[in-house]
Amino acid sequence: MSGRRATGALGLLLLSITSLLLAFGSAYALLAESGPYLFAGSGLAQRIEVLADGEFHPGLSRPAHDLILDDCVAVASSLYGLTMPTERRNAALKTCSSAATGFAAASPTYAYAYYVVALLAAEHSDSGAFNAALGTSRELAPTEQWLAELRVKLSEDHLAQLQPAAIAGHETDLALLVISQRGIRVIARRYAALAGFRERITAIVETLPPEQQRRFVAALRNEIAARRAAPPATP
Repeated sequence: MSGRRATGALGLLLLSITSLLLAFGSAYALLAESGPYLFAGSGLAQRIEVLADGEFHPGLSRPAHDLILDDCVAVASSLYGLTMPTERRNAALKTCSSAATGFAAASPTYAYAYYVVALLAAEHSDSGAFNAALGTSRELAPTEQWLAELRVKLSEDHLAQLQPAAIAGHETDLALLVISQRGIRVIARRYAALAGFRERITAIVETLPPEQQRRFVAALRNEIAARRAAPPATP
């Protein structure tokens, strides 16, 4: 009887220890996952300043990593990020480069991370890294429209850095957007706003089936009509 009691007591002890370890592990995972929400700050400016301080709390999941990457995109493109003191902005960009590169290395299928790597490489005029990361993002998510929109804008902003393979990929992204319901409006808006863009997209549209060409012309007419109807901007 005493032997069975000893065995039972040992089993209960091991079960208790296991339960405690699981509880501690769950608490740690919860705290780590909540990092982007709890420690980065509530406003964009505060979150960017945290990045400039060299600190970030990435969490464990891809949605948590997305939050960090979103803030890194803001460092590169938002009004606050663009008007930061140079030293602070460079510090934030350095933190973001480390974060994006780390996320991409840890999850090689993370197309958004590779896009952010490309964005930050363009900031530093690193043409090789820019083209490589942009191409990887496209290979991993060739039909994700929201990512294609981001890649198109990035490519258009840095056309001089695009290598031949990247130019071909850029044209593929443009073609994807032109034939999609959401993307066609984005392209029509850009066509109407930027004269330098028109020749490139016209060459792509002319390769599409007639029905797709008519859809683009209709979207463009709607965009032009909307611009004409819009009230003039106040000084």
